[in-house]
Amino acid sequence: VLQMLQTWTWTTEATDMNVDASVTDATDRDVDASVTDATDMDVDCSVTEATDTENLPEILVETHVTVHSYPTRHASRFVLPQHRTALFEKKPSYVGQKLKNLLPDHLRTLTGNRLKSLLKVFLLKNPVYKIEEFLELMNTSP
Repeated sequence: VLQMLQTWTWTTEATDMNVDASVTDATDRDVDASVTDATDMDVDCSVTEATDTENLPEILVETHVTVHSYPTRHASRFVLPQHRTALFEKKPSYVGQKLKNLLPDHLRTLTGNRLKSLLKVFLLKNPVYKIEEFLELMNTSP
């Protein structure tokens, strides 16, 4: 997984102001803003993209294909990680894997735009408003 880091540099020139600020937010974007003295308002924005693969966390998603060396019935399903707390079950990564495991076989094996379009059709035919309703629907459907 490559994560693009963007560095935004704004240089703003205005009258009677001297401000230098550097802020790093949670999305790994470095924002540098500097304002210097000038008579005209001048804004210069430049974007520099850099890739940093050394500091990125590795996302490990296992399916039963990677666990077993032989074909199994549920080969396309995700292996859910073991945990000890109920808080772990509320993580979006855990819930997403769990919900994708519950999808019918013809939807579970899809990826990308094809998954998006067919999942939309499936949910329009079977409207659910809560996760509990989705769980009931998947447990009762053949």
